[in-house]
Amino acid sequence: MLGSKRGRERLENSHSLCGVRSPVANVSRPLIPRRTGLDDRIAQLEDDLKIASRRVAEMRTERDEANELVRQLREHCEEHDEAMAARKGLIWGK
Repeated sequence: MLGSKRGRERLENSHSLCGVRSPVANVSRPLIPRRTGLDDRIAQLEDDLKIASRRVAEMRTERDEANELVRQLREHCEEHDEAMAARKGLIWGK
């Protein structure tokens, strides 16, 4: 079928939108591979992964800062409790 004129025309027409003409059997071949929907989806997922990774890093930093504030607040409360205990001892004579 490809040996016939009609077969060659079908083959040429099926590849005519892809790029340059090939010297072999007058078949069109693409200059560069076209991106498929799957390639686009993979690229989008990779971008989403980068964004999510950045957000995770930001959240870890926020968590560490919050943990430091909690530590400082506990330390302050302990100092306050000690000061109140000392004051209570002075007032009540203990």
